[in-house]
Amino acid sequence: MKRQEFREKLQQCIAEDLQATLAQYIEVRFNAYQQLLRYFSAIERKYETENIIKRGFPGVLKNIEDTLSNEERDSILDRYLSSAERVAEVFPEVDVWKQKEERFLVQQDDSAWVAVLKRGKRAYRGVAGFGFRAAQFIKGVFGGKKKTYPKWKQEIPVGRTVSFELLEAKYVLEWGHTLERVQLDIIREIEELLVGEGDQQKELDLGAFVSDQKDKLETRKNELLQNIEQKLSAKQSQIVDEIETVGTLERRALLFETENIVQKKEKLQLQFQKHQEQWEQVQSLFFERTKDVVQFLNLRTEINEQVLKFKDTFDDIFRESLRNPLKELSEDLQTSIDEISKEDSIKDLKSLNKTLTTFVEDQLIEPIQKLLDKNILSEKTEHLFEDLLLSVGQFPEDAQLVFDADLDKNPPKVNQEEVEWRQLVMRALRELFMNPLLPDNQQYGEFLSQNLEEIIEIKKIISVNIDSALEAPEEDIEEEAKDDPQKVVREALQRILAKVHELNKQADEKWKQLSDVIEDGKDTFFSSLLMLLHEGDSKQLQRVNAKYAVKEKTQDWHTVLDSRWARVQDRLMLWSRFILKKGNKYITDLKSFLGFKEEKMQEGKRADIATYLSETDSKMKELPYIYRRLFDFQSLADKQFFEPVQESTLVFKKAYEQWQNKFPTNFAIVGEKGSGKSSFINLIVNSELEEEQVISIDFAKTIWQEDQLVNMVGPVLGFESPKTIEELVTAIKESDKRQVVALESIQNCFVRQINGFKAIEKLSYLISETREHIFWIVSCSRYAWAFLDKVVQISEYLSHITQSDSLNGEQITRVILSRHQASGYSLYFEPDDQIVQSRTYRKLKDQEQEAQEHLKEEYFEKLMKLAEGNPSIAMIFWIRSIRDFDETYFYIQPLEVTSVEMIEDLNPEVLFALAAFVLHDTLLDEELAMVLNIKLEESRLILNRLLSRGMLVEKNDSYTINHLMYRQIVRVLKERNIIHLG
Repeated sequence: MKRQEFREKLQQCIAEDLQATLAQYIEVRFNAYQQLLRYFSAIERKYETENIIKRGFPGVLKNIEDTLSNEERDSILDRYLSSAERVAEVFPEVDVWKQKEERFLVQQDDSAWVAVLKRGKRAYRGVAGFGFRAAQFIKGVFGGKKKTYPKWKQEIPVGRTVSFELLEAKYVLEWGHTLERVQLDIIREIEELLVGEGDQQKELDLGAFVSDQKDKLETRKNELLQNIEQKLSAKQSQIVDEIETVGTLERRALLFETENIVQKKEKLQLQFQKHQEQWEQVQSLFFERTKDVVQFLNLRTEINEQVLKFKDTFDDIFRESLRNPLKELSEDLQTSIDEISKEDSIKDLKSLNKTLTTFVEDQLIEPIQKLLDKNILSEKTEHLFEDLLLSVGQFPEDAQLVFDADLDKNPPKVNQEEVEWRQLVMRALRELFMNPLLPDNQQYGEFLSQNLEEIIEIKKIISVNIDSALEAPEEDIEEEAKDDPQKVVREALQRILAKVHELNKQADEKWKQLSDVIEDGKDTFFSSLLMLLHEGDSKQLQRVNAKYAVKEKTQDWHTVLDSRWARVQDRLMLWSRFILKKGNKYITDLKSFLGFKEEKMQEGKRADIATYLSETDSKMKELPYIYRRLFDFQSLADKQFFEPVQESTLVFKKAYEQWQNKFPTNFAIVGEKGSGKSSFINLIVNSELEEEQVISIDFAKTIWQEDQLVNMVGPVLGFESPKTIEELVTAIKESDKRQVVALESIQNCFVRQINGFKAIEKLSYLISETREHIFWIVSCSRYAWAFLDKVVQISEYLSHITQSDSLNGEQITRVILSRHQASGYSLYFEPDDQIVQSRTYRKLKDQEQEAQEHLKEEYFEKLMKLAEGNPSIAMIFWIRSIRDFDETYFYIQPLEVTSVEMIEDLNPEVLFALAAFVLHDTLLDEELAMVLNIKLEESRLILNRLLSRGMLVEKNDSYTINHLMYRQIVRVLKERNIIHLG
């Protein structure tokens, strides 16, 4: 192949194969980007402006995600390499060319060694040429035919040389960078579009965005194609120049061996792949951030809708209860002032007095009093907070913030940090939006009370002034006002009108203040978090974390030294632990053998009942509203926070499924007071029995006679006529209807007295005889169940039994932390003196996070032992453990077991009375007298003593144990061996 033929062939192959292949690839890639823009045009046509982000953008994001995750798509390097191989295959494996004269001359860029070799080559060529010409001369003298001195040749591996040179292709990496940058820029500009829309002053203009992006894509495509053409043209010229040196001293042909080509190709592929991975990581980070922005904007829309409803509701309340009535009163007063004349009769003025006072009473005083009594404004605010927390709860728990991005590099470099995004959003929502609206800050009650006082005063002024003007003797009326009560009334009404105008002004100002607080808090919340998410300012994140973080204690050299010494001590004493552990085991076994039993938890302090209850009540009242709501142990648990015993739901489902299959089954849940029996039944009915109409019967008061049981159960089941349980059983069996009945608190169906078990025995008979027709769901307190099982063998009548107060340590921890996390606050656990002295803690003193984790584990281990599987008891002691709180943190002091002196010092009769309440749950004075076999007067005396000391409370016209005292009472009764489960 001649040189000219090589040049022409190379030019043709690069233009028609390599360049055309790359141009086609570029077209495909940019068409994909154009298709993405067509999605924007489609969603703009399909959806209303307010629905574009919520309903349209998921499809766009899915398209981008598919593009990012398209692993099957060839890269531009793959296309380039396959095309380069085809170009190289066109040329022969080896060709021989005559060396040009330049190959014998020393060039300026030759190395010293190559220059020496070229001079030797030229000298050798001169000597060889001289000898050849001399030989030809002699040959000519003898009549031979002379030959010219042959030119030196070079053996060139043409195909491998072309392949090798085409692999010297750093420009392919640049083209890859360009394509990935186009994709990254589209993602970033979509985010810029969304963030711009996040500004309330701007609107989402997709048409302008699409037009602008199309122009940018077309420009960048043309620039890339032009660059490809320029680079390949330059490469073609370079190959033509470089191939002349192949097979000479300048470039040995061994350089173009197949192994070298393979290595060069692999190196290029490896470098390209590394760059691609970096690009994919950066694009993925920015794409996830764009998704977070979309989700955050959807949250803004959702919150805007909720806030708008809230504002409308508040506006209606203000308008209907204050502004409209005050305005109407103003108009009535002005009309009355204008119309009062000397001709008005006394009767007319009396009528005016009644009309105005009635209006003020009916239209102002009663509605405002209703708002105060029902705490409506605070309740509306609380409901808003709950709805907003549920909305924020849908956010991802963590998010990656991108900051300090150097996007000019190829590939770009970014820093990232994983943040607890949901908690951050909750905190910001609480601090920037919720807290300013809290009743304590807005003082809804104080505002309404003040208005109510002034309106009552207005009513009094109306009545007093008009009555005085009409009833005063003539001698008490000034001379100029004599025989003119109308003037007195008119002046009084003018004074009242001025007060009403002032009240109306105050109501308008209060509403404007509230509206401004709502809008400012909402705007600040969204703008600050949206900018943090979008701009990824690490300094801003530090400021936010600093605002919501506890101040770190300075770790001086004493702390570090103490921590390190503790670690050394720990290593030095490892050998002794084994011996001590074994020794303690033997001592424990010996104590157990001798009858000594170690207490589970040591008592932290002693306190009387009044102090204990006062401390607990004070702690609960001081808590923020949302915390009181989340840790309200007296109400039914919310589904998202309820933690059932692991097997309870499975046991219920199994029992109910068998009953549906005509197998006679029923279900009982047993547990301590406050362990979640009612919550479990309520939630299981709503989740598993949606198609059933469940009949609920709550034995809120104690019964023990058969007729009492029949009167409670019969009518509810739809049977009015039965007089005995046997008749009720017969009626149920004769009915074809199958139904589900929930019986709560069956511990109230007996009295612990020789004649007090009739109701529970008949109830057991009813359940046993009708379980084919009725699926009975029963709840009972733990200690009553244990007692009834011995007396009437109640467990024999129920097929499936589970417990509600056997939560394990992990579940107790979730009960507390799931509620706490929903509040948006952080936790800081404080050590007690014993923990501070422990080596385990001292080793961690200079590692705050690990130390907090250790303290948390210690705390919840003690809480689990103290709660004994009862979630409400755990919540009570959690609340008592709160030492303090601020806008960010709750500070939890070590758990203490408080010994209540007045319980331990009570006489046996009172302790047996408390045991009766543990057993029966609720009792009246006459029922307590029956249980204790004492006179009614004595029973009332005991009840009054226990009520006055706070150990009992009234509930549903009966008496029950104060839940705050439940664990202390049960502990003392167990220690005295008055109640037990064995």
